[in-house]
This record gives sequence, C-alpha cells and structure tokens, in this order.
Amino acid sequence: MSTVNVQSGKASKNPSGRQFGILLLLAVISTLWEAYVFVDLWNWFAIPLGAKVLTLRHSVGLLLIISFLRRNTKADTPKTYAYFRKAASNELSLATMFLLLGWLLHWFI
Repeated sequence: MSTVNVQSGKASKNPSGRQFGILLLLAVISTLWEAYVFVDLWNWFAIPLGAKVLTLRHSVGLLLIISFLRRNTKADTPKTYAYFRKAASNELSLATMFLLLGWLLHWFI
C-alpha cells in the first residue's frame, strides 16, 4: 500500500506513520513468537540430549545471530509496506507450523 503525496499526486513507497507502527508491532510480535517456538523446540529436543536450558532472551539473541548470518541481500526486491506485511505474516505462519510439527514429533520420541 502506497501513500499519495497531496502536492504532486504521486504515490510514495514510504510507509505512513500508522503503517510504520504496524510494521514495528508485527516485527516485535513475530520475533517474540519465533523465540517462543525456538525455546519450546529447544526444550523438547536439545535438553534431553544434555543441553542447557534456553531462556526467551537468549533465544531472541540466537535468532538475531542466525538471521544476521543468513540475511538476504537482494537489492532488486521492492521494499514496500505490503512486502514487509506479507513477510511478517509468512514468518508467523512458518513458526507456527514448526511448533506444530515439533509438538507432534515430541510425542513420538
């Protein structure tokens, strides 16, 4: 979704303040949800092998390191509000799917 400049009538790819707030909220929710899923999977599969307990704060830090190492640097991808909203939605869905699959696998181990 683009904003329209009233003076020129042209669409801008910069998000409005409300859209920026929504993107920021989605990023925080997505990060916390992914960290929660990571902690659950860690508790189910790594702790029985002798690993230490992982807290939510440590999980956020590890996910930050992982995302830094596997970042995508394509410059041709348009960075619009809709792009980021869809990316956040995909991340939430993917984390939920991993949690469900991990939960099912956890019951068979």
